[in-house]
Amino acid sequence: MTPEQFKALRTAEDNLTAVLCDPEGKCCISGSDADRRIIDDALDILRALAAEPAPCAGNDPLCPCQDGDACHYRDSGETKAWPVPEHTQKGKT
Repeated sequence: MTPEQFKALRTAEDNLTAVLCDPEGKCCISGSDADRRIIDDALDILRALAAEPAPCAGNDPLCPCQDGDACHYRDSGETKAWPVPEHTQKGKT
């Protein structure tokens, strides 16, 4: 996702929340309970997609985790993590 796409996603989530939700972020429009659950679920998905990525464990700006994919430096399913570069570990310079 490009920075522009990420910004557009965050803006869309903010705008929908402002129009559809109460101050706690829950859907507050008229409609059935099922309709409100659908809106809440969709907004939860948008919020998760628009969340800032966690910092890379290897401090690697090119790591796939910066795009929301699995990090090279964390075990993922059957894939073993790469060793974290020594110069990125705390207390090392």
